[in-house]
Amino acid sequence: MSGIKDVIAVNIMRLREAHKMSKRDLAAAVGVSPMAVTHWERAANSPDIETLVKVCDLFGVTLSEIYGVVEQSDFMQAYHSLSVRERRAVESLVYQLSQHDQHVPKLNQEAQDELAEELTRQYKEQPHSQTECAE
Repeated sequence: MSGIKDVIAVNIMRLREAHKMSKRDLAAAVGVSPMAVTHWERAANSPDIETLVKVCDLFGVTLSEIYGVVEQSDFMQAYHSLSVRERRAVESLVYQLSQHDQHVPKLNQEAQDELAEELTRQYKEQPHSQTECAE
């Protein structure tokens, strides 16, 4: 799965199941047929924007969340609080890891964030001279 239809499909199914709703329940709540919900969840098609807004309202999420746009993570907030030198160090580590991509299994976003947080923590714990840390 990689396209926007796939992302929407996964998110609608995840939300529906989290709210313990059947496809029939979701369909009735947003005014479509149960078959339409099946098609959405199989990524055969996607709801129109008006129906998608109803789905978001029903589940208490934003369109961004349905589209898979993640709010800035704690990791990114921590990254932005680093000095320029610290950011460059993190970027260097990420670059080095990306060069070995074929040897490293693909990580989901949560695992990527955890790895980056750990690398940032390790970097911050290393002793640095005052001149090294100057921006």
